[in-house]
Amino acid sequence: MDVLIQYIVNEWNTIIAAPLILGAVLLVSLVAGYLGARWRYERLIGIKDEKYAQLKDANTKLGNSEPTDIDVVLKPEYQAYDSSNSRDFYNNIAIGYDQRNSPELVETHREIIRIIGNHLQNKTNFKVLDLGGGTGKLIAHHFFDSKVITWIYVDSSPAMVEQFAKNLRNTNLNLDIKVKDIRDINGLYPAKTCDVILLSLLLTSMQDMPNFQELSTLLKDDGIFIIADIDPVYTIQHPYYVVTVENRPHALRTNPVNLSELNKNMISCGLKQTAVKTIQEGSINYSFVYVFNR
Repeated sequence: MDVLIQYIVNEWNTIIAAPLILGAVLLVSLVAGYLGARWRYERLIGIKDEKYAQLKDANTKLGNSEPTDIDVVLKPEYQAYDSSNSRDFYNNIAIGYDQRNSPELVETHREIIRIIGNHLQNKTNFKVLDLGGGTGKLIAHHFFDSKVITWIYVDSSPAMVEQFAKNLRNTNLNLDIKVKDIRDINGLYPAKTCDVILLSLLLTSMQDMPNFQELSTLLKDDGIFIIADIDPVYTIQHPYYVVTVENRPHALRTNPVNLSELNKNMISCGLKQTAVKTIQEGSINYSFVYVFNR
């Protein structure tokens, strides 16, 4: 009888333990699967929970329950990027970069052209430092017949540089082209070299602000520093810059420009804001063009 009782106890323990062990294994698998999916989600979106919460809160204040277009990067046909690999984005979309030139974007570039043109008047040796200047079609090419301009172009994307060189070939512009990160140009040129320093639609693609202190040393005493980009509220509402190349959509999550921080940086460089132009899309601000000088 004792043997029978012991046998029943042992079997009963096995019967009870097996489901518990199986349940524990299943739970661990589910947790690991969730954490893996969450990691992939965060990597794909390019934001951590804190940033996501901030963006969600900002959009809620704007009347949107969730970040606009966030589903874009969840679709398998999209190639997603964030500011940490924006150079890869621009390398991959360089040949299709200008296909999304909306009227508001064109108007932003026209304002930059107007400002540069006004500053160019009566000058015989004019240097423009164009940082992250894209393909050159909408700004640099406007001055194609000028023999007094040296256009210093710096971009970290070899594919964009190739497009720029192609578009500006056979023009009168004196071109100085560098494949380089704009944060690594210190020492390339003497102080007070440039009449114009231009950052157009660049800051929203960057993880951090550039070193404005170093850049400002390149500006002549009577030079102007032009910064143009997408309005931060518009960026929050439309965070993805999407370009389709060979039927593959590439989506870059852009970062809203902190205008307060930007102005503080420029003030610390001894530069003051002297002109502001806002481009609108319907009833909301689309972009801004700021001009600073000494």
